[in-house]
Amino acid sequence: MKRIMLAACIVSLAACGGDKDDVATDQQQEWEAAKASLVYSFPDNGQQQVPVSSPVVLRFSSPVVVTNAALMDLVELRDGEGSLVEWDRVEEADSGQSLLLYPENNLSPLTNYQLSIARIDLEKGDAESRNLSFSTRAAYEGPKSQVAEEEFRILRTIPNGEDFEVLEFTTFRVQFSQPLERSTVIYGDGADATVQLTGPEGAVDAHVLVSGPYLTVDPKEDLQANTSYKLTFTTGLQSIYGDSMPGGGFGNPGGTIAFEQDITPKATGPRGSMVQNIADTAGQKSPLTGKQINEVPMASVLLGRDTATQASGVVTAELAFVPDFPDATPLRVKRGSLIEGASIEVLIGGEVPAGFESGKVRMDFLSDATGYLLPNPYSDADDAPRQVRLWMDVAVSTETPKANGAITQDMLHIELVGTSLVEDGLMVINAVGVVEPDVLGSERATGLLSFYMEEAADQDNPPVAVPDVSPPVLQSGVPSSVVDYIKRTDPIILNFNEFIDPKTLQGKVTLSKQTATDTEEVDIEYYIDGSALVIKPAEPFEHPTETAGELTYHLSVAPGLADLGGNEWTDGLEDSFSLPVLTELTQGYRTGFGPLPGGGFGSIIIPQGNVTSVQEKSPFILGLYPGFPCALDTIDQNLAQNIAGRCAGGIHPQDTVPPNNSVEPLPADDLIPVVQTPANRPIVVVFSKPMDEGSIVYGRTFQVFEITEDDQIVSAVPGKLETTQDTLQFTPDEPWKPGVLYRYELHSNGDIVSSAVNCDPDTPSLGICSLDGLPLQTQLLSEVEVRDEPVAAAASFPPIASPYYILVKASTALTGGGPVLSQYFRGSEASRTVLQMLRLSDQVDANANLINDSALGVMGPLGIDGGIGASGLSSTPLWYDFEQNETDHIAWQTDSSTGHLVDERHDGTLLDPDGVLPPPNSAKVLSAFYGLKHISDAEFLPDPSIPMVGNAVKYMGANIGCAYESYHLLEDQEGCEQDHVGVLKFLNGQIQRVCYYGKPATCPEDKFTYLHGVLFAEVTDEKTAQGVKVNIHPGHIVTTSFKVYLKSISNNSFDMSDSGYQLMRMRYADEEADKLIPAYISEGADGPALRATVNLYMDAPYLSYDLTEVKNLISSAQGNSAYHNFHSYPVTMNLAGPVAFLPDGRMLVEQYNQEAVYFNLRGNSPLMHVDLVVPPLGTHIRYISTPIK
Repeated sequence: MKRIMLAACIVSLAACGGDKDDVATDQQQEWEAAKASLVYSFPDNGQQQVPVSSPVVLRFSSPVVVTNAALMDLVELRDGEGSLVEWDRVEEADSGQSLLLYPENNLSPLTNYQLSIARIDLEKGDAESRNLSFSTRAAYEGPKSQVAEEEFRILRTIPNGEDFEVLEFTTFRVQFSQPLERSTVIYGDGADATVQLTGPEGAVDAHVLVSGPYLTVDPKEDLQANTSYKLTFTTGLQSIYGDSMPGGGFGNPGGTIAFEQDITPKATGPRGSMVQNIADTAGQKSPLTGKQINEVPMASVLLGRDTATQASGVVTAELAFVPDFPDATPLRVKRGSLIEGASIEVLIGGEVPAGFESGKVRMDFLSDATGYLLPNPYSDADDAPRQVRLWMDVAVSTETPKANGAITQDMLHIELVGTSLVEDGLMVINAVGVVEPDVLGSERATGLLSFYMEEAADQDNPPVAVPDVSPPVLQSGVPSSVVDYIKRTDPIILNFNEFIDPKTLQGKVTLSKQTATDTEEVDIEYYIDGSALVIKPAEPFEHPTETAGELTYHLSVAPGLADLGGNEWTDGLEDSFSLPVLTELTQGYRTGFGPLPGGGFGSIIIPQGNVTSVQEKSPFILGLYPGFPCALDTIDQNLAQNIAGRCAGGIHPQDTVPPNNSVEPLPADDLIPVVQTPANRPIVVVFSKPMDEGSIVYGRTFQVFEITEDDQIVSAVPGKLETTQDTLQFTPDEPWKPGVLYRYELHSNGDIVSSAVNCDPDTPSLGICSLDGLPLQTQLLSEVEVRDEPVAAAASFPPIASPYYILVKASTALTGGGPVLSQYFRGSEASRTVLQMLRLSDQVDANANLINDSALGVMGPLGIDGGIGASGLSSTPLWYDFEQNETDHIAWQTDSSTGHLVDERHDGTLLDPDGVLPPPNSAKVLSAFYGLKHISDAEFLPDPSIPMVGNAVKYMGANIGCAYESYHLLEDQEGCEQDHVGVLKFLNGQIQRVCYYGKPATCPEDKFTYLHGVLFAEVTDEKTAQGVKVNIHPGHIVTTSFKVYLKSISNNSFDMSDSGYQLMRMRYADEEADKLIPAYISEGADGPALRATVNLYMDAPYLSYDLTEVKNLISSAQGNSAYHNFHSYPVTMNLAGPVAFLPDGRMLVEQYNQEAVYFNLRGNSPLMHVDLVVPPLGTHIRYISTPIK
């Protein structure tokens, strides 16, 4: 019976022909000669939802004899406004019988196109002119006008009973005008159901798939023929924009039914069943495209343009009874069918080996693939080849965890358009489709599918698909294994090696939050995408705190999850994890006099006051795009010349004119350019701590304007503002206009000193603030002025250390706010580069107060021969002890790279004794100069003719992290007898001036500053001799404070200062046309590596305040300041390090400085000579890309 049915199908579909290896049978060649014409096109005439990366594919009845140059004029493509689309190139296939025309750029989304084909000369006659039309699908992300229509509605259902009939084995594919909010897609017959397929027995048991604007309802069993069903959508279904479809229609006034389709399936039996071989054809080309058949290309910037996998498999196709469907013969390939692809070597940019392959690629059919064999739309000849239209939903996964995490996903409503011929009595289908898989969550690859399927020759003994009997395997994403990389707002992503049937997932996933006294279930949304189980908590994860006690999350995934073949995962998962504990309490200490542990009396440390809260810190901006993360001084702004201004608080031309003009002005900070921003990119701002989302209100505290070159507002820019506590993203409704200027603003409290801010959106004068009620600190730099003399005459003395006095006019408070932060950019055309947001991971400073809240290994002057100087008079504690140290989790490892570093001026004293490796996102700061052992080595000395406050305030050398364990007289006292050099001591029965040197204490774990930051980088498709080019958008890294123990020029004492936080501001690359910092990914010794040379400004904005107001090392009377040179201090860092991929697919980029970086601190008040160095490999930066789902 099966052979009879098959024969009926074949006879009615096409005629038999000659050799199978020929492109066309003899009979088809005769037809082509008699009927010259176009015989195939992709996109098809009237086709909807065409991917924007699609080329135009045309096939004619015989080869084209016109040149490719002429074809560019003979075939015109115009958009709905009549604008001509320029062709980039024309490619021939199958000896010129098929043409591929590639537009110069991707097509525009949500656009109607008209394709006009003039009369074209063929080898066998002329093809008459034709006009075709098609429309493109929406963009996946970007401006609303490219992602969605204004009205939320159903665009079409496939089938709808008119264009295509509804059948017993129909799978319903519904396409919407806006992407769906997944959480509102509720299928079933419950009161909250928003999607229903109902029949005589109520809701039909069905598989429901959702991706963007596409939804599939696939009944688990065939529907009953000639029976009434309804497909219903209610007003509860929403788009990602919060829009709903209006209700009250379909005979239900005032009700919630928004759409209802009456369905009466038509019988399809008796059906024919054909086993189809999706062949791995070893180089055979498609007659339609000339491309390798059944190859799945994934051309992208991140993976390269030649990435592809060769697919093969055996599937069973069912055809409805042909006599009942002479015009449109339905067919389907059942859910659970599998196509497998060959392993792909993963190449970054298509050039640099990533160090792993994809392993076998799986493409699982998530629903029944359904389609139709149709009459040829371009010819009414009976023997013309049939047209094939096929829709499928597939999940892509790979065998290798790293590759799987990066690429696994669902791809719904893939549409293939092709031809069906009979060769040697066997049906052969050639079809074309375009897929656009998501790569690393940041780029859409392009894949032109040349699909080929042939009927197995022996249908009585056909090849059999190897059944999948293996259960799913959990590959990666267990939270406890990646807890170092989990941010508060991240989802949990469990990657399996194959698709998990969502039906088997229901009720099996729970997340709980456990404290010492309570367990609370966390509200979560979870779903399957590809082979990934994505779990999204409704609220961000919480850190345990020192005062509240332990807080642990527990994830439970019960056994019983199954793949499409019903194979069950029996392991289950029980996993607990915690974020780092937030340190909250500290005990301050200061110096005192008392008994020493070894006997006698001397300097000791004693508690000061009670246990207090740790220092608070206002939230600040880790990074933003587009622009630079600082408030701007716009005095030198020239928008017509694309100059935005300079960072407020930097060194500006108007601040560098000395009162007496006795020295040349210091170089002003670089001007910040107005950057180009591609049309489809959002504005992104990342904050240092959780923000009060209610205080971020579009039109009040966050605003976006189109402006003129005079910075006048043209109009506000409408768009969608999304906040997730620590991240703000704004996507405009319309793309940024090329060449047009824009400004966006973030509003704080307007004051760099005050912490007062109004966080209540229901009141006026709103400012952006954190969850703990502190204002957004928009300016991290202090306001400065460059002078050639100090402000106060009483402090006047020769500028021994530096001819410049950089006066801090206003110091930013740690809990201060700041002015409006405005950023400027120009719109530009959409870019092919891939923007990656990379965040620093493994941060020690979890509470983001820019202080390492950890007890020092050596605290205070306990047991040393000598004491503390003027800073010991401070009323503020100098040291702090903690029960909960932020560095407790670090497993310190020996650093062998610094053992050779010595201070030659200190007779070869080691710079890093017992040194340890820098933890991720830290920088090792060493003193390169411990102090004088020979007065003749002094770079400068006080002028004895000038009255000075005293030797204790004049510093030559320092130690980092700890003081000096002992002091000793210099062997050579020559020069120490001078006033203001030697210190008066009673020695050998007389008062004399002498000099001491200090033996530095050892504290290897306390020589680090810890880093905060976010980097925006664009991976390009530019290949150079140095590697794949990456453009880095300059930003900043903000670092924690560290302790500097200052050695008096000659005394047997030290003073202590806190560096305060530092800013490392990346400088724009003037030599580059786009001003971005070039970096390169190339093949390193152990895999891919990234290299970059980065010029920076280093600033220590808090140092002057600490020296004057906190430690009292210099008087700030009469407006004086601690004058030092760590303002806009220029340095260069050559960075390099490996690029790796986590098991969940995220990219990990590590960078180390390749040479020593010196920071020479020079101060006039107090007189200061301190040399600091970050040794080679002393900076360890670890960036991680954002979660892929």
